[in-house]
This record gives sequence, C-alpha cells and structure tokens, in this order.
Amino acid sequence: MEKVTLSIQGRNRDATMVQQDDLGKISWLLDVKSPEYQFNEYFGVNLLLHTSNFYLNRQSIPKIFSNSPSVINSSDEDSGSSEPNDSGKKNRRVIEDVYTNVEGRYSMLVPIFYLGNPDTFRFGFGFGPAHVKLKGNVDFKDPASNLLLIYSGPSRNDFLNHVSAYQFASGNINPNTDPTLSYLVANLSSGNHLELTAYYLASQGLLRPDLAAVTIFQSGKYNALEALAPSSKKMDTHMN
Repeated sequence: MEKVTLSIQGRNRDATMVQQDDLGKISWLLDVKSPEYQFNEYFGVNLLLHTSNFYLNRQSIPKIFSNSPSVINSSDEDSGSSEPNDSGKKNRRVIEDVYTNVEGRYSMLVPIFYLGNPDTFRFGFGFGPAHVKLKGNVDFKDPASNLLLIYSGPSRNDFLNHVSAYQFASGNINPNTDPTLSYLVANLSSGNHLELTAYYLASQGLLRPDLAAVTIFQSGKYNALEALAPSSKKMDTHMN
C-alpha cells in the first residue's frame, strides 16, 4: 500500500491533490529487484524497477472556498481563537471533493545502496531516473479567471474569445500534447465548437459542474452543456 500526493506549483498558482481515505479506485504497483551485489558483509547494492498507478480525487483548498456546512461552522467558531503560525496555516486548508481528479502512472529505475546485515536489518537509499504521466484537471482558484467571468463583455462572442485567449496565455492549453482540444478552444466562438469542446472534455472525464457553470447558464446565452465547457476550462488546467 502506498499513499500518493501531487503538488503542482507554477505561474503564481498552486494545487495539491491527494487520495481519498476509503478504498475507491483500485491501484496497482509492481516491483522488480535485481540480484544483490555485496561490497562487503554490511554494504551492498541492487537495482529496483518500480512502477505504479494512482488516482487522486480530493484536493486541498483554502477554507474560504469550502462549501461544506461543517467547515463553514468550524471556521466561524475558530475565527476568534489564536493559534501558532504552523498550526494556523494547516487549519486554514481542508481536503474536499471539488469535482477534480488526476490519474496517472509513474515508473522509476533506481540503484539501491543498503547498509546493514541482510539477515536482520538493513537501511537503503537510492536515486535514479523516473517517468511520470498525468491526466486530469485541478482547480487553481485563480482570481484572474473569476475576473474574466465577470468583466469579459456582454456578448457571447466576446466572452468566448476572452476564454480562449486566457487559456492559451495562462499555459493551460498545450498544442503539442493535445492538438484536438487546442483547436476547439482556439475556435470556441465559431460554429458549434463550444458544444464540441464540452463533448470532448466529457470523453476525457474532465467536464465538471460548479458555480461558474450555473452563472454562465443563467445568462441565458448558453444551454446546459455549453455552460459546462467554459467553466471547466476557465478554472482548470488539463494535463495530458
């Protein structure tokens, strides 16, 4: 059993994804170890190939963004209490399901140097190359994207053009890794590309409902499916 936590940082934004506490989606791992080579009685080395998959569907978010009633109530109760700096920082974040998920696989090939008696106890350490492949979405709670939603202009085309420009300017879309999504997002205001984007995101498991989608739908300019597409791409980074 292993516990995986993914921390993403960059462009003045950060997000932390963790595994859920219950069994959830089953993961697997594989370890292949070479024969050991002994330098002496208490010092040796072997080669370890380790590969494993993971599924993360809980995210650490600031308490102020939480929609959980229990968290809101506890925040009200704690507002008047004083805490040490480290404890205060930890208590200002909660782990919740915010309709984000990241799944992936990593593999590494590591020489393990160990000290100790093979028949009793050994301590090992190692380093080596690793390969990680990720796919999913995370919520960066980016203030700029919220301003985009509010001040992007009255017309449908203005809003969609701003969404497209923001996605490319922020680095959320990479044409080299996902040319299909890049093409759709670059042409959101043309034809039925917005609806096709929603279908594509749904096929990748990245379409997510949230308050932004409700706000977009209530404008009356988009159907339910169309409202989900800019919401999902406005708030998230797609990793492939």
